[in-house]
Amino acid sequence: MQIPKDSSMSLGEQTTFQNNSLLTAHCTCNMSTLIWMSTREKDVKAHQALSFDYDWTYTTDYSGSVAIDDTATAGTAGAEPAWEHTSEGMDRSMLMARDPILFWDEIPLYESELDDNGVSQLRVKVRVMPRCWYVLLRFFLRVDKVLVKLRETRIFCPFSDNTTVGPIIKEIRYSEGTFEELSAAGAPPDGAAYENADSAAMALQAVAPIGVKHLRAEKLVMKEKAVLLQTVLADS
Repeated sequence: MQIPKDSSMSLGEQTTFQNNSLLTAHCTCNMSTLIWMSTREKDVKAHQALSFDYDWTYTTDYSGSVAIDDTATAGTAGAEPAWEHTSEGMDRSMLMARDPILFWDEIPLYESELDDNGVSQLRVKVRVMPRCWYVLLRFFLRVDKVLVKLRETRIFCPFSDNTTVGPIIKEIRYSEGTFEELSAAGAPPDGAAYENADSAAMALQAVAPIGVKHLRAEKLVMKEKAVLLQTVLADS
């Protein structure tokens, strides 16, 4: 799984002191940084801040890429992989089963402490078991005393038998909220509960569906290139 150069990033804001001058980047669509900046409005005005457009939270909506190895996969000539919306879900009982783990790895793709204002990170976890494989791509953002955000992509594939694989299901879920909103819903206040992505996921799950901003499931299918082109043109 690779992050493409054109992966989508939302604009954010940053305030830092450098050579006695204040630099700030103005946000057009990132609410977390707007809230953060509102607490520092007086400092911005007092130091006559310069403006730059970029995302200091490194937020991404990247959800994975698919590539076909034609030398290893039979029956894919003239076809391309595509994701379609589906009502099918992942078999979570299979993921929770105490099957032996044949392979496991966790790969950090990027991480920042946001100039001591929190943490932003993108990590991918891979797990292979005798009856399935599972991938979790997770973006985690915590802006201290402001908000927490998770953007999770889960990809699951069961093995029906030694020769049958699939279907491959992808679940994309966005969860976020200010600490004020989450605390009012019964979640823990800003602190140890949001120290890392795993603990933050538990805290957000406890108050779901509050905080869930986006949820969809997709299934991987192989389409003839002509059909895929028609679908793209229709969507545009």
